[in-house]
Amino acid sequence: MRRSKNRTGKVGRPLLWSNGFPQIAFEMALLGAEDKDIARAFGVSKDQFLKWVENKAELAQALSEGKLLADSKVAASLYKRATGFSYEEEVLHVIKGEVVRSVVTKHVIPDPWSAHKWLSARQPQLWTDTSKSEITHTNININKFDFNGLSTEELKLVERIGLRQIAQNIALG
Repeated sequence: MRRSKNRTGKVGRPLLWSNGFPQIAFEMALLGAEDKDIARAFGVSKDQFLKWVENKAELAQALSEGKLLADSKVAASLYKRATGFSYEEEVLHVIKGEVVRSVVTKHVIPDPWSAHKWLSARQPQLWTDTSKSEITHTNININKFDFNGLSTEELKLVERIGLRQIAQNIALG
């Protein structure tokens, strides 16, 4: 049985494009779907999906707008949690046997985790939890390293990373 070639001249199932894909991609991006998830929904590989994004402006725009809108909503919510906010809520009371409606203002205090998350994204040099060390111009002369002073545990670690074997090879060689 002979396989027919698709419109690209390649053998196999044709990759079907639908004009409805940009709207679907927009809505899926709003829901937080990643490119691989959207590609799977369209029945194509992630690589093929990314080619469509590159070649079809309406898909690229819809995807970009969906991601931007979703991200901005999350950022706004994170900001509100970081700084605290107030909202009004209708409550019901029973007073002398009758139901009375009233509106009360409730306050949500700032959330330290949200504030830290926001600040570490906006000013990572000031707020990240990790520190970076830079080591430059460092040479270790393995020939002169004395293994005699190491504990059994340290020697096992040295052997595990192959440092001792390297030192022995250099000494022999």
